[in-house]
Amino acid sequence: MEISVTQSRRLPLLVAIAATGIVAASLILATWNSVRQQRELVMRHMLLSAQVVLRSTQAHLQGSLRRMGPESMRRRGFHGSMDEPLPSLTADLLTELTQDSDVRFLGLLDTSGDIIISSSPEAGRAFALSAEGLRGLRETGLWYSLQVQNGERVLYLAQRARPAVARFCQGMQDHDLPESRGFERSPDGQPMTGGRRPSVLYLVMGLGVEEYLGLYNEFQRTAIYQTGFILAAAAGFLAFFTYYLRRREQSRAYQALQRFHARLLDDMPDGLLSLDGQGIVRAANPAAHAILERAPGTLVGSALDWLPLGQAINEENGGEAWAETELGSKRLEVLRRSVGEADDGPGSSLVLVRDRTRLKALERSLAEAEKLAAVGRLAAGVAHEIRNPLSALRGFAQFFLKKLQGVQPDEEYARTMVREADRLNKVITDMLFLARPQSLTPQDVDTTTLFEDLRRLLEGEAAKAGAELRFEARTPSVHADSDGLKQVLLNLIMNSLAALPETGGQVIVTAEPAGNDMLLSVADNGRGFSPDAREHALEPFFTTRAQGTGLGLAIAHKLVQDHGGRLEIESEEGRGAVVRVFLPPA
Repeated sequence: MEISVTQSRRLPLLVAIAATGIVAASLILATWNSVRQQRELVMRHMLLSAQVVLRSTQAHLQGSLRRMGPESMRRRGFHGSMDEPLPSLTADLLTELTQDSDVRFLGLLDTSGDIIISSSPEAGRAFALSAEGLRGLRETGLWYSLQVQNGERVLYLAQRARPAVARFCQGMQDHDLPESRGFERSPDGQPMTGGRRPSVLYLVMGLGVEEYLGLYNEFQRTAIYQTGFILAAAAGFLAFFTYYLRRREQSRAYQALQRFHARLLDDMPDGLLSLDGQGIVRAANPAAHAILERAPGTLVGSALDWLPLGQAINEENGGEAWAETELGSKRLEVLRRSVGEADDGPGSSLVLVRDRTRLKALERSLAEAEKLAAVGRLAAGVAHEIRNPLSALRGFAQFFLKKLQGVQPDEEYARTMVREADRLNKVITDMLFLARPQSLTPQDVDTTTLFEDLRRLLEGEAAKAGAELRFEARTPSVHADSDGLKQVLLNLIMNSLAALPETGGQVIVTAEPAGNDMLLSVADNGRGFSPDAREHALEPFFTTRAQGTGLGLAIAHKLVQDHGGRLEIESEEGRGAVVRVFLPPA
């Protein structure tokens, strides 16, 4: 069965997606902000390291050039030619400084950005200084750039050379520095400024930074992994949350279905029993306890053999059709169906029990109504045809009774004819009473007055039967039609007096409340009813007495039904009978 659950998982899912996106974005931004800060720290550290190396290189270069200067050479007794020694020695010195270190390039730049001396001509050709960088170098005396040289990342740092280095270069003669070394010359090939070199030089250094950037790259890879982990965690969380919402919705639907089934089983009017393979009751709804007249909770654990359902639910019946059985005064219908492999194990079954007592009573009432209708049609058809000649016969019988008065046995024959004619006329009257709808006027009837009238009417009959007739009014009044109620009680009491033994007979008439109804009962200690007689006692013309018409109880039953009440007979053969009349309240 499909159950609708009104709550939707769309809103919680949207909130979860938004919250997860915000958290994931915040973590990713924080991660890459940390990467950016790490890059700035690495760059700052590389610049600091490069500046330290450059300062150290300048100091070493200054000392070395001072030792190689002309004055120093002359003081040491060198008087030879200065055609190549100083520039070559300077380049060799720069080359030497790049050995066994992270320094990849050293060179001297003039103010136009040209390399005049370098540790490596190839590296010098790879070195690139833009016009903007040269302008910044002239203005601030410092420039740096991260470039790729031979597949290796190199940090180039240029800084204004120390004055001593610049003066040393100014003291060199024109022939000391060949044209290949890059000194500036005039258009006619003569040294500029009277053979003097520029007063400002820049020392440029290329520092290999693969080790520094390797650490940064490792950190960057870690950030990428962390970003991927965050995204995967967010996706996993959303998938899990979606699964959780789906399961929660399914759980709510299952719980709603359980509650629906529980209400359905608890409120259904028919009894339902769940039996395991051994015939033990594992579950029972409230209607089953009420129908089987058991206290709540006492059916579970009971064996199938105990249940008062007869053969209706035994295995050999197959359970393919409804079976009828009795439980006291109840008429039950029982159906058993196997449910196969259930939670209670193989052989489990369900037993459905219906209380059809009222339905059977309605069926009997319908059958009686049909019989009464047939009697009515018969009475309407023949009443006039019988009564007219019956009146003539009774008239002649009365005439002969007077004519033959004192002549026996003729007088007795005439009296018998009159009595039988009166009895036949009463039968016709009763038949017409059953056939015609009665006009009743319900009102509060005083029970004491009613019982006194019945006592006066029937005390002669009771004395003739040698019986005790007792009335017990336990309620002040009864709401009913006065004549109709009196007719009901007269018929019931006359039936009881006719069923009493010759001596010791007793009839007790009682009026008392019975819940919302009013109960009038007539009990006797007579011969009672057999089961078959009790089954047909309310049918017209059914009687167990030779002189009975079989219409007394039928008329009483019809009057009770016309009041909206019901008539019940409780009796065992040889142990008397109790006829109960239940009348509804006003």
